[in-house]
Amino acid sequence: MTTTSNDNAAQTSVTLELDAILNIESAMAFRDTLEELSEKCCNVVLNGRYVETIDTTALQLLLAFVRKVKSNGFKVRWEFPSPVVIGTTAMAGLDVELGV
Repeated sequence: MTTTSNDNAAQTSVTLELDAILNIESAMAFRDTLEELSEKCCNVVLNGRYVETIDTTALQLLLAFVRKVKSNGFKVRWEFPSPVVIGTTAMAGLDVELGV
């Protein structure tokens, strides 16, 4: 996973490029990345173009992350969600809350 910043006078945003596989094996590292990012206090863009696998563990982490960022007054948006992201979040009934 990589992050990039986009600073301008209006607002700061950070883009997080998600890994191809987001599952229980990668959950600890994914959680740490999301936790660190949520503490930066800015808008977040989730780039999901490379996601090939996403399980319920990763969905739970994303849901907690989105809620935390929004509770801090910032926005989360998706950029290029893969068909897997779109399908899995819809099947779990989380597509609206996650903003996919």
